[in-house]
Amino acid sequence: MKISFGILTYPGNEEKAQKTIKSIESQNITLYEIIVIGGSNVYKNTNLIHLEFDESIKKGWITKKRNIFFKEAKYEILVCMHDYLTLDLNLFFFECTF
Repeated sequence: MKISFGILTYPGNEEKAQKTIKSIESQNITLYEIIVIGGSNVYKNTNLIHLEFDESIKKGWITKKRNIFFKEAKYEILVCMHDYLTLDLNLFFFECTF
């Protein structure tokens, strides 16, 4: 299963975003990417891309950050999250066919 995770954050919330990242990494997902939008680039993960966001335009501009994530994601399954959310350890992602 291939999943793109987008984490929407802002400066000062890097510690919260790091907890979100760790909760994603603890899942049993074979192929994934994490795109962090906003905040400072303090992350050292191999599957992670950090995209800067100019908060001076409009602080916490969540809709713009979501659109950036949707544009940049490379996989078909998209999970867009705020930096204060974490995934439970026993959360399983099932592949669905339509």
